[in-house]
Amino acid sequence: MREFLKTTIVPSIKVPKVGFESVTVENLHITLYISGFQDKPNFCILLDVPTEKFGRLIGMPNEQKEGELTSKEQQFVLLED
Repeated sequence: MREFLKTTIVPSIKVPKVGFESVTVENLHITLYISGFQDKPNFCILLDVPTEKFGRLIGMPNEQKEGELTSKEQQFVLLED
């Protein structure tokens, strides 16, 4: 999942350049509070979660150990998580 996040989801994340006023209510967004940089003041950043491309649920890969029966149970993680 970490590799899928880095190679597929992160390149699709958009940060609105204009500010909070340009954000549409139809999209899912995550607000991050950024702090700890010595030369920059604390600030907020708004991320547009790419639900239109991936949906809200991402299927987790099934881990199958040798000799075990395969389960038809599927696990999911929310895209924003």
